[in-house]
Amino acid sequence: MNQVTFLGDVSLLIASMKSRYYLHGDYVFNLEYVIPNRVCQPKTNKVNLHGSQVDFGSIFGKPPLAVCLANNHIMDCGITGYEDTINFLEKENIQYFGAGTTDENHNNSTIIGVNGTRLALIAYSFFDEKDG
Repeated sequence: MNQVTFLGDVSLLIASMKSRYYLHGDYVFNLEYVIPNRVCQPKTNKVNLHGSQVDFGSIFGKPPLAVCLANNHIMDCGITGYEDTINFLEKENIQYFGAGTTDENHNNSTIIGVNGTRLALIAYSFFDEKDG
């Protein structure tokens, strides 16, 4: 199996960022912001992280294998921002895990393939970001 790099929190809040972070090989990271495509109402009484759609491939050299959404910012713009983020990731063919409905087990586990080896990714957040 090739090396998979696991990054921590990534917040690319400026769509015009240029690559200075080229990674050799595959990678996964925590998408620490929401990507709304519509006007949304940010939550009150907290730091809200939301930004524009970016081309992860131009920043890191290629798109990620998957991104984690189990964090305290996925609902910063409510259900609108959450849905827009999911739609963006699906349009870009980027797998995600750690956010969704209970019926779909919060998109856990997501299985990714790396040179014939299957890797399961799971993530859960302690916080209930639906409320507040």
